[in-house]
Amino acid sequence: MSKKGVDLSKWQQGITLSELKKSGYEFAILRAGFTGSGSREMNKDSSFEQLYMDAKKCGLPVGAYYYSCANSKQRGIDEANFLYEHCLKGKKFELPIYIDVED
Repeated sequence: MSKKGVDLSKWQQGITLSELKKSGYEFAILRAGFTGSGSREMNKDSSFEQLYMDAKKCGLPVGAYYYSCANSKQRGIDEANFLYEHCLKGKKFELPIYIDVED
């Protein structure tokens, strides 16, 4: 039996997690950060903190991911360290932390 979940980032502004939960969603996977494709700068998703707090407030289990553009072992390590230090540290997650590699 599969569960119904949602993947959220700054691109889904205006979504209310409490309403999603009421409509049957059972978990949220949040984009914590990303590496920009042009500059290769590491960034925290501008909606991550608010989405995290909203998910916790309404009791939705939370996981997170980092959209990676790493093209070397060292760059992957740097992104993972950034993810931990700037996004995940001090937070509690009920679901896994993912590295999203598409490029």
